[in-house]
Amino acid sequence: MKNVLILLFTVVICMFQDANAARIHSEKWYQQQWCPLHDGLMEQVLANGTRVDCITKEYAMEFDFGDLYFKLLIKTWLIKNYKKN
Repeated sequence: MKNVLILLFTVVICMFQDANAARIHSEKWYQQQWCPLHDGLMEQVLANGTRVDCITKEYAMEFDFGDLYFKLLIKTWLIKNYKKN
């Protein structure tokens, strides 16, 4: 339940961001900053073909910009429903 609330909060915040705002850094830059700090592996592909920006022992992280929130929600659902064999 806590994760759902965090996700909804993030989506609401992203909806009110200016979609035309200039991006200071690329998506890759944010991955490179976060992933090594959390002992994660970047750009991993799951068995179902879903690409994950960074995967750790506990989390699969996807980095994206606010104006692409719908894509992020779909990808989050795919990763969440992925079952390891």
